[in-house]
Amino acid sequence: MRLSPTFALLLLFPQTGTQPSSRPPQKKQEQENVSAFLARLEETLVRKNAAKTLKSFVAKTRVTIRDPKANIDIQAEISFRSPSRLRTLIREGKKTILRVYDRGRAWMRTNQGSYYLQGKEYARDRRDLRRDLSLATLILRFLKPGEELGKLKNLLPPKIVDLRFGRKAQFKALLLQGIAPAKLRYPLALRPKYRGPVLVRAFFEKTSLKPLQIELGPLEPKTGKLMGPLERYRFHSHALKDGLVIPTELSLLSPDPKGKYRVVQKVQILEFTLNPDLPKNLFKK
Repeated sequence: MRLSPTFALLLLFPQTGTQPSSRPPQKKQEQENVSAFLARLEETLVRKNAAKTLKSFVAKTRVTIRDPKANIDIQAEISFRSPSRLRTLIREGKKTILRVYDRGRAWMRTNQGSYYLQGKEYARDRRDLRRDLSLATLILRFLKPGEELGKLKNLLPPKIVDLRFGRKAQFKALLLQGIAPAKLRYPLALRPKYRGPVLVRAFFEKTSLKPLQIELGPLEPKTGKLMGPLERYRFHSHALKDGLVIPTELSLLSPDPKGKYRVVQKVQILEFTLNPDLPKNLFKK
C-alpha cells in the first residue's frame, strides 16, 4: 500500500509536536537585531574622520538652573576629562566662580579664596556640580552611542515607542534598554555616592537615529530592582562637528514629590572643542 505524502509526514512529525524551523532561536535572533541596530547607529552618527578615542572636551555654554525660588541664567565654560574630572568656570554678571570635581573631591574658588565644598551651606553647589558631571559624562559617551550601548549587559532589542517632550513635541522613537555594570561608573545627579549597576534607557529618533533621551536609574546589586527614581536627560537639537553628531541643547529632568518630571537645568552649547589637552593639574585645588 502506498502512503500518501500527507500521511507520511504525519508519521515523521507527530501532531502534538512542532515542525523544525530553519530560523535561529528567538534569543539568538534578538541578539542579532541588537548588533545590527548598534552597527546602524555607528554608521549613521559617526563619520570616518571622527576621533577613535573620546577622552575630553571643552564647551562654552549658556545654563539655566530652575529652582523653586527663582531661575538662574549663567555663562559657563565646562572642561571635562573622562571619567571623573570636571572644571566649571561660571560668569554671572561681574562675578566669577570656579567649581571643580577632581575624582571625588569637590572644591570651589571665588574672590574669597579656595575651599572644599563641605557642609550644608554648600549643598546647592555640590548639587549643581553633580548635574554638570552627569551631563558631561553622557555627552561624551553618547557621541558614539553604538559603542557605548555595546558595553551594557542584558541589552534588549530596539522597541518603537511614542516619546513626548512636554505637551507639544512628540516623536516616534526607538528604545534600547540595558544595564551598565558598576565598572562603567555612570554618575547619578540624584545619588552621587551610588557605585552599583545602573539601568540605562536610550531613546533615538526613529528615522534619523539622533539621540533624544537617556534615562538612568540605580539598581540593587543583588535583586536588580530599581532603588530610586529615574534621572532623565534630553537632547533637543544636534549639529555635525568633527565627524560626530553633537547635541547643542540639553535638559536634565527630575521628579517632583508627586512623581511628575520637571526640567531643573537647561544647557545650550555655544562652542564645543573635542579632545583638547586637559592636564591633571588643571583640576587641582
